[in-house]
Amino acid sequence: MLIEEVMTTDLVTINVPGRRKTALEVMRKHNLSELPVLKERTKKIVGFVSLEDLIQHPDEDQLALIMDRNVITIFPKSDITEAAQLMYENDVRQISVVEDDTFVGLVTLKDLIVRGISRMQMKDKCEKYMEPHILAVWQETPIPLAAQIMKYSRELAAVVLNDEGDVVGIVDTADFVKASEIINVLQKTDIQQESEGEEWVWETKSTLYIGTERLKLPDKPVKELMTSKVITITCGTTITQCARKMKKHGIEQLPVIDAQGNPIGIVRDHHLLKALVKS
Repeated sequence: MLIEEVMTTDLVTINVPGRRKTALEVMRKHNLSELPVLKERTKKIVGFVSLEDLIQHPDEDQLALIMDRNVITIFPKSDITEAAQLMYENDVRQISVVEDDTFVGLVTLKDLIVRGISRMQMKDKCEKYMEPHILAVWQETPIPLAAQIMKYSRELAAVVLNDEGDVVGIVDTADFVKASEIINVLQKTDIQQESEGEEWVWETKSTLYIGTERLKLPDKPVKELMTSKVITITCGTTITQCARKMKKHGIEQLPVIDAQGNPIGIVRDHHLLKALVKS
């Protein structure tokens, strides 16, 4: 299967020169966590800017000084396994597709799963690739505290448990961004004092500092933000079946349960990438 068969061409981009505020506004408007950056008035890709980049450079306003300039490219006629290998080796979630030095699209991890693996017949069981642990939070946990727990645990998602310990939902970092509210901060020096020594901080005031903008999280229990319909799999679910579930439900992770319905691990989209590389 070729890159041109799975790549995305209808893309939201941003240009340099540009400002961090513009990038943040575009991300929120289109519900994106990363944007390709093009040189102004050209079709040449010069980098990517992500929400994480904005968080890690709180005092920089110019997009050119924030963005990641590591652009990995591939041709439309290349095989998708080549893209999977590049993503796996470079720990990235997208590869730029270029033709005659012109940016023509992206092949993302989601593209490989939705338009690639889901159409294949990969019979490897997910138990070979899943993470054998899973983060859980109580349904009454305040949203800001849940976000902080995930940050300290270095997890992108957590299952939500009710009072009886049953899984009743799932929440991920994208949910926090969607639920947040941008608040402009006028006194930048106060921000620097409050978050000194930290790349980014979820404070007890439910605030994430991103330069001169704050993303304020609602002071509500996580059950009001979670996705209540949890799509699960078992150890015997195949890689292709996982991909098809992710495609059907538009999700990036699948909790793995045992015969009693207890969560015993999780399969994320990048685990499927590893399976494709080794196929």
